[in-house]
Amino acid sequence: MRFLLWPLVLIIGVTSAAFAETVDDTHRMSREEREAKECLIGVKGLAIFGRVDRDRGEENRREVAIGSALFIERAFIPGILEIELSVGWAEVIDADNDKSVKIYPMDLTFKMPFHVNSRINPYLGLGFGLTIEDSEEGTEEEFGITSVVGTYIWWDEQIGLDLELSYGAFPGRGVKHEFILAFGPVIHF
Repeated sequence: MRFLLWPLVLIIGVTSAAFAETVDDTHRMSREEREAKECLIGVKGLAIFGRVDRDRGEENRREVAIGSALFIERAFIPGILEIELSVGWAEVIDADNDKSVKIYPMDLTFKMPFHVNSRINPYLGLGFGLTIEDSEEGTEEEFGITSVVGTYIWWDEQIGLDLELSYGAFPGRGVKHEFILAFGPVIHF
């Protein structure tokens, strides 16, 4: 659990610094600026930390996967609600096991943005997730809910960086818990 603390501290620290920077309202994005930039597209590198709590009699397992995801985001209600669709690919890292396990996460997330200023845009979100796990033993689909906290850091008006930490709960045969650390470039268009 400690490995998840430092990204959260980083996101909170960057966001707090941004709030401190925006005492003057002239730094806030105007409504016209937000409406002019309604779509984002980006790529994220993913580190997935999962734990599966199985029913009695079955072995619990932990897994770590590394991968990437493509996403598109659209402002549904500018400044209030943004909707993100992401599709990813990851491979489980397991030195003790020779099995190849690939994970295909797909998420639909409803985000509430906080347009602090033109450079820092933190957000909170809730959504739905589908994870397809493909292994030599077969394919397994898991549906669940996700929550996310993150921030966009903009270098200029169109190019920036997305930092994100999310949690997903996937009930099924037991409950699968996933913590995902994601980061990558993003473009306004």
